[in-house]
Amino acid sequence: MFRLRRPQLGWALLQRRSSTLAAHLGPYKSRTHTCGELDETCVGQHVDLCGWVVQNRKISKKLAFFVLQDIHGQVQLLATSKSSQGSENSGNGALSVLGSLPLQSTVQVSGVVKRRLPSAVTPGKSGAIEVEIVNARMLNPASEQLPFLPNDENNLPNEEFRLKHRHLDLRRRKLSSNLHKRSEISHKIRNYLHSKNFVEVETPMLLKSTPEGAREYLVPTRLSKIGAQNAMVTDPESKQTSASLESQVEPMFYALSQSPQQPKQILISSGAVERYFQFARCFRDEDGRADRQPEFTQIDLEMAWVSWGGEGASGLNTPQRPFSDWRIGGREVRDTVEGIVRTALEDQNIEFPVMRYEDAMSLYGSDKPDLRWDKQIVNLTSHLSLDSQNQLADRGLVMEGFFVPGLDFKEKLQFLKEIPHDVKVYNTDASDLCHLKEISSGNGSDLRLLTPLPGTNPGDTIFTAIRPAVLEGGWTPLGRLRASLIPVRGQHYDLVLNGTEIAGGSVRVHDSGLQKYIFEHVLKLSLAEMERFSELVRALESGAPPHAGIAIGFDRFMAILCEESSIRNVVAFPKTAAGLDPLFKSPTSVALDVLELYGLQPKTTIRAS
Repeated sequence: MFRLRRPQLGWALLQRRSSTLAAHLGPYKSRTHTCGELDETCVGQHVDLCGWVVQNRKISKKLAFFVLQDIHGQVQLLATSKSSQGSENSGNGALSVLGSLPLQSTVQVSGVVKRRLPSAVTPGKSGAIEVEIVNARMLNPASEQLPFLPNDENNLPNEEFRLKHRHLDLRRRKLSSNLHKRSEISHKIRNYLHSKNFVEVETPMLLKSTPEGAREYLVPTRLSKIGAQNAMVTDPESKQTSASLESQVEPMFYALSQSPQQPKQILISSGAVERYFQFARCFRDEDGRADRQPEFTQIDLEMAWVSWGGEGASGLNTPQRPFSDWRIGGREVRDTVEGIVRTALEDQNIEFPVMRYEDAMSLYGSDKPDLRWDKQIVNLTSHLSLDSQNQLADRGLVMEGFFVPGLDFKEKLQFLKEIPHDVKVYNTDASDLCHLKEISSGNGSDLRLLTPLPGTNPGDTIFTAIRPAVLEGGWTPLGRLRASLIPVRGQHYDLVLNGTEIAGGSVRVHDSGLQKYIFEHVLKLSLAEMERFSELVRALESGAPPHAGIAIGFDRFMAILCEESSIRNVVAFPKTAAGLDPLFKSPTSVALDVLELYGLQPKTTIRAS
């Protein structure tokens, strides 16, 4: 049972506020319609609306127009001295009430939907109607000195200033629409996964520190202090004081989860769940970029009993290079991710071509190529002189490049901020296509080819570079040598959309012996580092099924769907690129007495002499 109370004293004091623009603290009508659902079918209806006043236009002392907005849309209000005599708010009438309010104030109005004059009709759902006000009530006045007006799109301040006043920035229709779209798509994805027998399971955010790629966020805990106090209770005859015991105990920390990798694999290994998912909150202490935040959301998936290894072509038609068949395991994961994207985009005909890493790197120079520009990189080595070919071969190198037609070069040049030092740029000679004139430096070191490059014409621009003949991705020379002695190939896959990686995963190692070998001999982890993965190894030793998974960067995915350049525009309360939160003013320093509870102290302290 809910018991409603009305604090009489506080109520009376609030009612006696001297300001004429005090917030309304009494009852008021609930709305019958939203601003966005009114149209010509509502003409003649009496409606009650609530929202923000975002525009006002006073025609005369007896006539004014206002625009009322809520998250659903906008509608024009008509206030006249005749129609507002019965205003509930004051004897001055709705015209004076609304006319005295600063923009962005919240109001409740009652009125009748009228049809506009033909000459006053504007585009939009409510462009042919307006609401003639019968009663108006101010609910809460806005400050007359707001930092900015969110509806004035032509005079918005910079992003960092808007982040400081995010409560105002979120009133912009674009940001509000992004949040609603994010909610709708997450709902669709959840429904799709449930229809495929996935079970949503929450995994811990507070875990232990592990040696992963990014820096972690550590959370200090008082458990070390509590442990010292418990030692005094269990051994009351101990000669050590509580303070001396606490001084001997090192501070203990949780690590915020960078991803639920270990928990989800242990969950699948347990057999309790065969298909797991969650919208996981993850934390990584990385340098800020437009597509990264210190805290982010990923759609995390893991599946048991997946296929392991290649199964040949998935269709009747063999894909043509640069595309290929799906030649690794985890086909079930691929099918699930494709279903997620088709569901989110409401398009069941989207195709997901597969490209091998070697083809992506050799033809596009990236493991996440943007195929909207179809220009491919070609190997130029065979077009060089025999001496040049031999010199490159002896060093394990090749020369590659791509050309841009002369007519297109000026258009592409505007996107080229600078030419990397290891890239050379040439122009084809008008009279000899085998003669390439260097234009990237002033030394005039032209290039002579044995045979012209196929498809080139006089005046074309050619970009060239030298790279290792064996494609590498973050390998050291010793690491590559070891890999050639002990061939190891992981079954990894990424989902790339317009040159942006939005998902990545792999078929997992379910053999505990192989996993230990990878920890020790491939990743070169120390015994202490391997101990941090002991829970996972024990789970694999308990009869873990073959399993695979993937994680979709939901924030980045939504930024693409909402056509936003930054993921900050699809997150309600984001951080700046530096990881700061201007709205909540975090992170902040903590008092010394609070740090002492966790066994911590500042690196430098000023002590009185």
